Amino acid sequence: MRKVHQLALDTIDALDAGDDDDEESGVLDLAGSLVLMVPMVEALLGSDEDPSPEECGVLAHMLSFPVVPELVLICTAFGRRIAEEHLREMVRTNKRVIQRGATTAAEIDAIHSERSRVYERTAQMLWGKVRRQPDEERLVSLARILRRVASHLPHNMRCETFSMLGWIFWARGKRALAAAYSEEGRCADASNLIAQFVGELIDVVASPQWLDRKAR
Repeated sequence: MRKVHQLALDTIDALDAGDDDDEESGVLDLAGSLVLMVPMVEALLGSDEDPSPEECGVLAHMLSFPVVPELVLICTAFGRRIAEEHLREMVRTNKRVIQRGATTAAEIDAIHSERSRVYERTAQMLWGKVRRQPDEERLVSLARILRRVASHLPHNMRCETFSMLGWIFWARGKRALAAAYSEEGRCADASNLIAQFVGELIDVVASPQWLDRKAR
């Protein structure tokens, strides 16, 4: 059994042990997915083997949570340090929510929308507004992994994988292929946040700035 699969099992076991009364015990939640996301992505990208069906299931479940697909793309394209810094900023933001006693959705949203250098940099990367070149070899590897994951899912559960493939091909300058994957993602779930983001991105941004620099 590969290291990444054991990593997934160990993480699930740790979460389970910490909350015996939870009806969802033994199933990764958003917090667990964020904890596992970076090491799992790095382990998968570092392997020449295709992910196993079990690993595909864990990854598909993780990707179903908000923010996780975007951070997987950032981690793959620009490195784990950027993704980990974003995660630390999320922790700091949640601490501010608790410290200020925010309880309503409006109050919590207001804190999360406060100006943050880390969040702004991540957003600029996702929108292609940086000249830093993403790691194309890692993006190609992630595309292979996502196709493998999608092959184990029914069409209506492929929204995240198809939308992420759309971003990957857009980032590599293959806009027509990106649009096709994005449309498949929106057909699977038009209300999904990653599907909406990638669809809008491809519609309004012809190509990322790093491709302009590469062409010179």
